[in-house]
Amino acid sequence: MPYIKEYPWCSNQTLSINRQKNRASYIPYSAGEKYDFEGIRDTDRCILLNGEWDFQWFPSPMDVSRTHLEGKGLAHKIKVPMNWQFAGFGVFHYTDEMYPFPIDPPYVPMTNECGVYHRTVRIDPSQKEEWRYYLNFEGVESAFFVYVNGIEAGFNQGSRMHSEFEITSLLHEGVNDIVVQVMQYSAASYLEDQDEWWLGGIIRDVYLLKRPKVHIANVNIETNFCADDNTGSISVSIYTTGSMEAEAELIDGDGTPLFCESFRTENNKYVFKKELENVQGWNAEQPYLYRLIVRSLDDNRQINEVIPFQVGFRNLVIRNGILLWNGRRILMKGINRHEFNAFSGRAVTYEQTKSELMMIKKAGMNAVRTSHYPNNPFFYDLCDRLGLYVIDEADLETHGFEVVGEPTALCDDIGWEKAYLDRISRMVERDRNHVCIVLWSLGNESSYGRNFKAMYDWVKANEPIRPVHYEGDSKNQSVDVSSTMYSTIGKLAELDTIDDPPMPHILCEFGHAMGNGPGSLNEYFDLIEKSNRIQGCFLWEFKDHGISRDIDNREEAYLYGGDFKEKYHNGNFCMDGLVRSNGEPSPAFYEYQKVIEDIHVIGFDRKNKTVIVRNRMDFSDTEGVICHVEIYKYHILTEERSFGIPAIKAHETGRIQLDDVLSDYDSDKEYITIKLRFEKEVRLLDETVTRIMGTFSSPVSEEKTMPMSAEAFINGRPGENLSEPSLHGNPEKAQKIHLNETARYYEIKAGSVSLTIDKSNGAVYDYRINGRLVIEQGPVLNLFRAYTDNDKKMVQLWTDMHLNSCSMIVYSTGYSMTENDVRISFEGRYAPNGMKWGIQTSITYIVDIRGAVEMNISGEFKNAPDVHLPKIGTQLMLSEEYNEVVYCGMGPVENYCDRDKFVSPGIYKAKADEMDQPYDYPQEYGNRTRVEWASFYSKKERTGIIFSTSIPVDFSVRPYSDQQLYEAKHSFELIKENKLFVNLDYKNSGLGSGSCGPERLEQYRVLPLPFEYSIYIRPYMK
Repeated sequence: MPYIKEYPWCSNQTLSINRQKNRASYIPYSAGEKYDFEGIRDTDRCILLNGEWDFQWFPSPMDVSRTHLEGKGLAHKIKVPMNWQFAGFGVFHYTDEMYPFPIDPPYVPMTNECGVYHRTVRIDPSQKEEWRYYLNFEGVESAFFVYVNGIEAGFNQGSRMHSEFEITSLLHEGVNDIVVQVMQYSAASYLEDQDEWWLGGIIRDVYLLKRPKVHIANVNIETNFCADDNTGSISVSIYTTGSMEAEAELIDGDGTPLFCESFRTENNKYVFKKELENVQGWNAEQPYLYRLIVRSLDDNRQINEVIPFQVGFRNLVIRNGILLWNGRRILMKGINRHEFNAFSGRAVTYEQTKSELMMIKKAGMNAVRTSHYPNNPFFYDLCDRLGLYVIDEADLETHGFEVVGEPTALCDDIGWEKAYLDRISRMVERDRNHVCIVLWSLGNESSYGRNFKAMYDWVKANEPIRPVHYEGDSKNQSVDVSSTMYSTIGKLAELDTIDDPPMPHILCEFGHAMGNGPGSLNEYFDLIEKSNRIQGCFLWEFKDHGISRDIDNREEAYLYGGDFKEKYHNGNFCMDGLVRSNGEPSPAFYEYQKVIEDIHVIGFDRKNKTVIVRNRMDFSDTEGVICHVEIYKYHILTEERSFGIPAIKAHETGRIQLDDVLSDYDSDKEYITIKLRFEKEVRLLDETVTRIMGTFSSPVSEEKTMPMSAEAFINGRPGENLSEPSLHGNPEKAQKIHLNETARYYEIKAGSVSLTIDKSNGAVYDYRINGRLVIEQGPVLNLFRAYTDNDKKMVQLWTDMHLNSCSMIVYSTGYSMTENDVRISFEGRYAPNGMKWGIQTSITYIVDIRGAVEMNISGEFKNAPDVHLPKIGTQLMLSEEYNEVVYCGMGPVENYCDRDKFVSPGIYKAKADEMDQPYDYPQEYGNRTRVEWASFYSKKERTGIIFSTSIPVDFSVRPYSDQQLYEAKHSFELIKENKLFVNLDYKNSGLGSGSCGPERLEQYRVLPLPFEYSIYIRPYMK
């Protein structure tokens, strides 16, 4: 089809038509008009065009007529900004790597979704001749034409980059028609193969700027700072559209003017530099900002236009392979963040961005990577103000060429050099004035070739201050920092020793937070903190990319790849954030917060009642930090105190005495634990918030001291190691135990308890108190769990082992009986269907006269494959009425053996459904580690059941079977099964980050080794 070459959106050379030169991001104001840095709004000089537009969707640009381009015949309305798929037009399509069209660069098919937008704008007749008008688009996906009053005004391709068109000559007095024709796919799409939904539409602000005929076109600001004497300098380059009078005034954070430079531009440019004393530097902990106000003046030296900028002073260098910010080595504790909204796609508001960045900042993260494209301009304003380092990444990814075995097809093709340079230059020119930006990133997952060298050379020629990052340059040919993603801990340790060439290292992605995960964040950060070269880690990623849809009137339903009948897709791989699509943090969010905490307890001297803390901050001491102490006696909160801690300098350690706090407690005789929370009131934007800087929990008593038993807790008698008689009457008064043996069952009655044990499989059934069912079945041996997303690398091996089809073959059984108990034993083999391997198993039950059961279980694997397992444990089914849960273990939130730093030991109470931890893609969830006992109580029956174990176990309770969780594809498909599934696991596997990263560490794997433990079941009445 030769005509395809006529279309600019199918060209890698025609990147724009009539687009203005790149410039820094700013909004002009009139004299006296209030300005801020809180997103674009209507002002005297800015007409915001967001809101309702006329709209028509077409399956192809070929269907668009001349009439449509005049704004006529558009039958629908649409909100701008928003991807049109979220307004009910076109189709959703999610892929991680693969392109959604045939690969034939730079061409895309003509069956290419297209949207035509129309709205009007009124121009005051009295002002038409006095001003120049510029139509601005902050982001349109992925190519568009703009028409003004039926005349083509310009063209642009590139989705997440600013474009500006002068339309002065096309406007007339009164009402004017603006039409935008958007093509979802274009040549630009070959460079935008990021792991996200393929969408189309106007995704960012649209606005019309009204400028004086001669005005300031661009302002470039460079600062420097010397921490030794607090001096600084500021260099300002001002570009104008003609000769004009102007001034530039610097104002400090208190509103005090520091200088005002007046000048007249010659040759449309003016450059000046000022040296300053008593300067406050900017860093992520102390984001002190100045304001540079640039004013254009008319012939009478009256203010014509005002352009404000936020300015921070900093010095950024790499010396001896170390990245120094204001003379100090910094460590970026970062997060990768996409711009996404479950209701509007890539159209995100200032308010959403502010909320998300506040969440990031309060959690102790200090850096954001704009994966994988430049963000909205207000994002950088917020990072400047909040104190967040930014890796600013170009809108460039060609991952799909790796899929077809041609990873360098574009990056090594000189024909694409112009497009590559367009990507980096537009980002750098727009964002260079923001102090928060620490690194320029050339893109993501696009291999390496000559075009990346051209990008690097352009940066060094035009903005050489900031170092350049690009993970795809594995040989470090065109970067200033080396970078890897998803490196193993061993590989990171190896990289830390390499100093040829001497470069800082960034782990730009790690800890894939897909579903229930990741694990081992503590091990990663421990190595990173102690390393020589590693200066940043960026967890993948901040938020899930689920799409909200109303499914059967469910409260929440978030969809992912494949839910829109795409022919090929990557399923739920887009659900990989620390935060759910609805903005709710997952347990992993709090784990990361704990792992990277600023104030970290590195030791506890029980004898001297002293904690040793390390200040992990790079610039700030601990002045103003409050230590909040909670004191627990037998896991019950008895006292709270707060006090200020000593001022510990950055990167130093100090001691905090707790002897006064603990003077009233005898930890030798009572079981005492403490929980510390380090807090500080900080100013974030215009809010005063309390930031948790660190936490710690530990027993004060020696470990051998007896903690509170379930019986003591239930009876409200802490400190006593009460046993079951106090819960179920005196043994002397209890009825005798009765056993009835049938061909298949052992039927036992002991007081108010009855139960049945099945000879065919060795399992307990029908455990009742006062005739009412409590335990339907179990505990029975179990190796299966509903696989997590991060189990990905093991799923096929585990599936081939048929773990969810295991059952017990009983070789022998027998019993013995005394006046006080019955002992029933089983020998057998627990094995899956169709497999030769199995577990040689011994089970013994001891049932006493109160109906208490001791279950001793041991096993030895025979002929098992040499792979680690999901778990070794037991599962039982409990009546759903027993939903009042109390447990003694790690809590209060979900935790696993490799994700347990945020939680602390204690006694926790909740309803069973409150222990639910929803994942939009169903999988294993809700585990609690190091659990000593758990009780379940029915308010209706006024009876309860206690489970305790001979060793601390992993414990969970859910209203869904593992099989239902395994088979379901969405959380809204789950149906509560009118029973509770309780897991008491000898070992439950760690999580790892195997969905897109390393397998779980060896110490967190469950190996097929011999095991033995006991479970105690005790009834009680209340």
